[in-house]
Amino acid sequence: MDMPLAGLETLLRRLGAVDAGAWAAVTGSMRSARYGIERPIRLEAGGLLYVGEGLLKQYVRHGRTQPAINRFIRQGEVYAVPHDPDPVYIKTIQPSTVYCWDSHTLRRLLLEYPSLLGSYLKIRDMQENALDTRLWLLEQTGKAKLALFDRTFGQLRAHLKGKDLGNYLHLAYAYISQIREK
Repeated sequence: MDMPLAGLETLLRRLGAVDAGAWAAVTGSMRSARYGIERPIRLEAGGLLYVGEGLLKQYVRHGRTQPAINRFIRQGEVYAVPHDPDPVYIKTIQPSTVYCWDSHTLRRLLLEYPSLLGSYLKIRDMQENALDTRLWLLEQTGKAKLALFDRTFGQLRAHLKGKDLGNYLHLAYAYISQIREK
């Protein structure tokens, strides 16, 4: 089995029972693509994405003159694309291999293999919890934001440009640079 997909299989099994037939249907219906650095990834509303390799950032555009980074999607993570009419805007941070299921395929899989539904709902819950964590992070002061980010996301900061970290934390890049120098 492809090593990046072994991570997906492990995640799905951890979240719920996934039989061999369901796993074969999941892998047989996916699309995969390889992207370079800072490349946009267009996704269909209601689809699903798995990062087999690399690191992505999701931007939010609604009501903003400049896009804001809403989340980072790391290797081994799954992202359920919202049914928002405004397309989700995702870019790579590192060279990335991404596996996708469009909304039609995802709905068919969930109908044919009810065991996948529990895993899918838990993935949605994980996303909701990640959003709660981000909101909590944004309520902190500057230095506390950075410390909480490091505790929550481990070594992720080492892979980010300062401007992306500042965008995500709503901190000026100059402020982050100043703290790093101390």
